[in-house]
Amino acid sequence: VNVAAIYNQKDEEPDTHTPGEPVYVDGTKLYMHFGYEMSITLYFRQTLAQGVTVHWGDGESSVSGTGTGSTNLSLAHTFQAGDYVIRFEVAEGCILSLGQANTNYCVVGYVGSTNSTYVPAWNTLQKAEIDLRDTALLSSAFRMCLGLKEVIIGNGRSTAIPSYCFDYCQSLEQITLCDDISTIYE
Repeated sequence: VNVAAIYNQKDEEPDTHTPGEPVYVDGTKLYMHFGYEMSITLYFRQTLAQGVTVHWGDGESSVSGTGTGSTNLSLAHTFQAGDYVIRFEVAEGCILSLGQANTNYCVVGYVGSTNSTYVPAWNTLQKAEIDLRDTALLSSAFRMCLGLKEVIIGNGRSTAIPSYCFDYCQSLEQITLCDDISTIYE
């Protein structure tokens, strides 16, 4: 199985990644689009207290709380209409985990219901770049991210994509996987 190939749903000229070449990503980033003013909450975990700083892409930033390990964290922010790149700054020795394992929360919201409170956030995430050197993907990390079109997963310490990671990502057109990924769970 060539897990380094890029899947392109659009039957255009296929992009390819040469197996054996590293896929470099400079930090974990979420590319967001807001058609109107909206507040969203990011859901994640960290291995060190206050080990993650979220740069919201509008000049503001937030430092994560003191919870570590299996403690689920969340940070909220309000955006004006426009495009933003949310960047995660991860402290040395800390691992950022996107989503909240064993819950119904993906990185941008609750996915256990089609309650209209959460649905708009599912459409905001357009692209994700995941730096596996300091970021882990939890089960359902991007589940129900209906607007997600592109994902790049760079080299790092993880070798698997967890279950339901991209479940219901119906707009997903392209995924670039590093060669380190050898298992993709259903």
